[in-house]
Amino acid sequence: MSVASKLGRWWPRMDPCYHIPESEVKEYVKKGPCLDMQRTLSAVQRFLTVLKAHEVDLLLPCGKTEKNAVSYCWIASKLLVLNAVLEGVLLELREDVPGALSLVTLDARGVVEHPDAAVSDAAFLVSWLLCHHCCVRTVHLDNSSLRCQFAPTVVGRALQRSSGIVDLKLSLRSSLQRTQALPVLVSALQHMVSLETLDLGGLVLDRSTVESVVAVLNSTRLRTLVLGNSPQVKKVALKLSRALRKCTCLTSLVINDRVRALPEAALLLEKNTTLQRVSLSGVTGELVGEILLCLARNNTLEELCLSDAALGDYPVPIAPIYAFAASNRRLRVLKLTRLELGDAAATAFAELLRDNKTLEEIDFSGSGVSDVGGNALAEALEVNRSLKTICLEESQLCEDTVEKFARALSQNKNLEQVRLGIVALPEDWRLSDDACDFPAVCKRLEVTWNTWCLERIASCLRTLNTEQPMSAERAFLRLCWTRRTTINGVRAILGAASCVTFLNELTIGSIHVDERGFAETIAALLVSTKTLKKIEISEAINASHVVRVILRAFERNSTVCTARLACSLGSPSTANALKRMLNVNRTLHSIAFRSLNVHPKSLARFVSGIQRNNVLTDLSFGYLFDEEGMRQLRDLLWRNRCLLSRAVKYAEQTATDIESVEAFKMLAGRDSLLCALKKATGKTAAECEDIVTKISDKLQKAVQLEVAPLHLSRM
Repeated sequence: MSVASKLGRWWPRMDPCYHIPESEVKEYVKKGPCLDMQRTLSAVQRFLTVLKAHEVDLLLPCGKTEKNAVSYCWIASKLLVLNAVLEGVLLELREDVPGALSLVTLDARGVVEHPDAAVSDAAFLVSWLLCHHCCVRTVHLDNSSLRCQFAPTVVGRALQRSSGIVDLKLSLRSSLQRTQALPVLVSALQHMVSLETLDLGGLVLDRSTVESVVAVLNSTRLRTLVLGNSPQVKKVALKLSRALRKCTCLTSLVINDRVRALPEAALLLEKNTTLQRVSLSGVTGELVGEILLCLARNNTLEELCLSDAALGDYPVPIAPIYAFAASNRRLRVLKLTRLELGDAAATAFAELLRDNKTLEEIDFSGSGVSDVGGNALAEALEVNRSLKTICLEESQLCEDTVEKFARALSQNKNLEQVRLGIVALPEDWRLSDDACDFPAVCKRLEVTWNTWCLERIASCLRTLNTEQPMSAERAFLRLCWTRRTTINGVRAILGAASCVTFLNELTIGSIHVDERGFAETIAALLVSTKTLKKIEISEAINASHVVRVILRAFERNSTVCTARLACSLGSPSTANALKRMLNVNRTLHSIAFRSLNVHPKSLARFVSGIQRNNVLTDLSFGYLFDEEGMRQLRDLLWRNRCLLSRAVKYAEQTATDIESVEAFKMLAGRDSLLCALKKATGKTAAECEDIVTKISDKLQKAVQLEVAPLHLSRM
């Protein structure tokens, strides 16, 4: 499909007071990687002419300036036109927040060949947007987007000249690491003085790239740094470590692997006075102990996450835990996951919790905690009054430990959430009323329940619905059950969830062996609920007939805005069920599936069948088996996002053109508009609904005033 056929009718042309000099176009061609400059210049000018014919004049300056920081740039209304070009290099422009654009890589699999001219046009467009539009605030690039390895100089120069980028992510892997493209791209970092977040998760720093990262740490206002690996060359790692310790702006540091190779990692936390959040992966038990010792002298860090020790690593030593407990009074979140923690360290932390008044969340998931450590932590929770969340998933716990945590929850009203994960509760296991206050426990304890517990929770939910409904901030529920749980227990809990008036979010972590009964129960929930806004089924659903039953139920649901289903959109019958649902449902605007494996022709028929849906803005897949056929779907999503953006701006009274008015009329009363307006303004749902109602009434009165004279003239 050509670009011209996608564009259609769009917005009125702007009349700016000045244009970007055409010499900038010649400068791009002059410094670009080309042999025939005149031919390249002619191609760029021809591309500019094509865009201008569709009312996109790239020589217009950015509408967002330093003096008028709240204004909206004109390209926000041209996203469908521009994305039709950018799609050729697997990029898209998004306006997730009004006035702030993101240039991000499309989620794609496989290689789709495009003509050289299309790739060249997209490369020029990316460079031009980065150089001349400070409204582009976020940039995420990887190997598939823009083919950076073929034109690193162009991209690097554009990044250097950009003045508005605050969030940059480079995930450049494999072949690019062995070329000169990587140093050229990374060298642009030291010139990007506006950067606040830098994610180099796909890079391994070496001698040629570490200098640029050090320069960023020394000269910019960088707040967050994400590294994929700790450098393996000792001198490089030492240089990075020292720069991190001296950085005066950095508040968040994430290193996703091999931290054990980073020299002086512990000293980093002792001497740095600005870091508030640190996440280090690939540590050792000994390093964890050293870091805890350093935390005893750190007065700024609020969140620490250490994870993923090597298999067979030594356990975390006990002495540093007591030293940390005696001195640190600042840390709020401590996560030690997938380490060799063991019961001894868990018991030491339990003693810490008895006196600690600052820790609000701890997570020891997958760290070898069994009943001994779990019981000690449960007993400490009866005394502690600061902790709000504790997570012990992937631990070796039994039903007796679950009962002790239930008792602690009964006595500790400040504790909001205890997540124990999978525990093999026997079907005959019960929680006696003497052991705990079950109604006060059920909504805060997350474990794989048996049938009796599910039925008790259902009874408690119905009681809470009439006597003591939960506040809106806590109107969510996560459910998981054992494999031996009967379908009657599942029916009871989901039936209660469909009746309560306070439940907004529901996560279901299990499916049932009775697939038909499970599907019918979920369907009954969707049809009956009056308040549910978000639903997620996180365990894989492999039976297509279950998915079809759930999708048919969405046809009669008018409340759910977001759905996350761990199933594949693979068979034609499933795609047809989704098409029928999207032609009826006008509330659901965000849907995620596990994967997409539909033949391109079937996908094309599916997209053409949902063209009347103007509220769907996000249809995502965790994995795509084939990129072909996704173009039409993206066009539909881009169209709907443009409509939503214009409607939000009209509701904010920052855009009053006729297209914005029509977009608002089209989406008024839809949950997609209310959700987007809530995100853009920070107001509550009730306040946003009031804004939309007042504007709708105003428009209705204006229409009545226009119709009245016509009616009188006919009389």
